[in-house]
Amino acid sequence: MFGSLDTFLHETESELIHSRLLDAPAALVWKALTDPKHVNLWWGPVEFKNIDVQQDVRVGGAWRFKMAGPDGKVYQNKCTYLELVEPSRLVMDIGDDDAVVFRSTITLSEEGGKTRLTMGAKLPDRVTRDTKLKFGALESGQKSFAKLEAHIATM
Repeated sequence: MFGSLDTFLHETESELIHSRLLDAPAALVWKALTDPKHVNLWWGPVEFKNIDVQQDVRVGGAWRFKMAGPDGKVYQNKCTYLELVEPSRLVMDIGDDDAVVFRSTITLSEEGGKTRLTMGAKLPDRVTRDTKLKFGALESGQKSFAKLEAHIATM
């Protein structure tokens, strides 16, 4: 019994989970998450912009982009698609060309004509998770979801 508890605690202590109920069908949310014409308009922290985008949306494909911050600093990003189950599940490794920083699992589920978007980030360890929390990762995630919600309203 305690062996299972140890496994559970180890697996959950390094995760961050964001969730939001969106007033849109899952098919539309899926399009906003996977169509390069849409995802690059809202993805990322508030006041950041995706530039130099190359996106191959298929299992094994990569999404490479630079994220330009309001201070002019540019961050290299690379996401590798591991699983695409339209319109309900998207799994990708996120990092840059040097390393994977975390694995993101996104699920979409219908709830009374709306879609529950849940995004989990599996980080290497609890210290990394706690550092991200300290610097506002959950708040930043909710602001990104607000950007997504505003974008969906224009689609």
